[in-house]
Amino acid sequence: MTSDQSFDDPRYSREFHLPGSTIQDRSERLKITYADYGYRNEENPEEENVFLFFPPLLGSRWMHIAKDDIAKKHKIRIINVERPGYGGTDEVQVQDRLQVWQAAIPALLAHLHIEHVSVGCHSAGTVYALDFILHHPSFLHPQRPYLAIAGAWIPPAQSGVISMRIAQSLPAAVIGRSETLARFMKSTVNPALGAGASAVSSLVGVVARTIGASSSVAPASALETDGEREMRLRPALMSKAYSENLHGMGVDAVLMMHKGSDDAAAGWSDWGGYEAYVPRLVEALRAAGRTLTVDAFHAENDSMVGDYGEQGPTWFDSCWAADRCGDGVIAYNAAEVEGADHDLVWSIKLGVPEKVFSKMSRRDRHDKHLPDNTVVEPENPIVESDNPIINSKNPVGDSENLLGSNNSTVKLEDLIVASENLVMESENTAVESENKVAES
Repeated sequence: MTSDQSFDDPRYSREFHLPGSTIQDRSERLKITYADYGYRNEENPEEENVFLFFPPLLGSRWMHIAKDDIAKKHKIRIINVERPGYGGTDEVQVQDRLQVWQAAIPALLAHLHIEHVSVGCHSAGTVYALDFILHHPSFLHPQRPYLAIAGAWIPPAQSGVISMRIAQSLPAAVIGRSETLARFMKSTVNPALGAGASAVSSLVGVVARTIGASSSVAPASALETDGEREMRLRPALMSKAYSENLHGMGVDAVLMMHKGSDDAAAGWSDWGGYEAYVPRLVEALRAAGRTLTVDAFHAENDSMVGDYGEQGPTWFDSCWAADRCGDGVIAYNAAEVEGADHDLVWSIKLGVPEKVFSKMSRRDRHDKHLPDNTVVEPENPIVESDNPIINSKNPVGDSENLLGSNNSTVKLEDLIVASENLVMESENTAVESENKVAES
């Protein structure tokens, strides 16, 4: 992204149509929108280091286009695909999303004549990225197989974050309706829990809607770094994302919370959870003749899955313990990202893209892995989140009654009942609107 006026660059709004016959039990074709930017070398495509990115719940293709210049510097080609229900990608039911994506991503890569990729993911994208690698390990580079996870999705039962446990207790109908849940969070949970509700707000993008995102771009300073420019452009990019379809956010939230009708007990895809996944991945990698380097980056302050060193990230790392990684088939390393929160852990300013892209672009690497307990150094001093409440820490506890910021006790059952009432209210409003249209 060489200038601030290039939002209409066609590289950021590509389309691919997946034939209906590609997916079992699906006759209609699937339109997929994606961004394809960074370094290109059509004469010598082997010089491109392809980075296939699986985005978070706010899964818009717009959110990382400010990384165009840093990607070019490291000869990285970024492919950021919008999942069903985001942007222009057709919608898919919750129970079919992972199966559809297992077929869609390889078909898109074949369409782009891409044979091998490095993989990156953020939050909800972790589940999709892991599912892709498990079922298609041959797409990993034979010499440089790499997965970068920043701000991993960690189920509330394992993270222990109270606000996320509240979210998981809500009915699937509420979680799947981001607009209804947004009103519920603003009117009911936020006043009761104060800053502790930030993670649930993040879950459905309430933060993005309430930070005053503007479609205009602030003027650049003379000595602006890549990281500073990304933060300056972020409100405009957020506005672009919210100007398009984001219905998939609610559906993905249902999937992440195991609230779908088919996955409540079985978990994700055909592997369940992370504990079962890692041994399965070892088997798949061995069968494909691959190894895999995994670098996990945990935010210092993460109100959605827990701060670095706390229950959630520690549990996630334990799933990748050395004795579970097949005697070197998987090399796993974890790092703290100082000054990062869950939303901004992939921001240029905090150092993860530079670390990842530098590692990908090294052709002859003897230092394959980040040292244990690496701390990712930010580009500049710590950047505060756009969301003023995201930096707060959530206590971990087992109490059903939660003490809010106003020192009043809030019962979980009351919150759930309130959310169900909002769903009914939303449905009644929709019916009334339809009746008015019919009468007119």
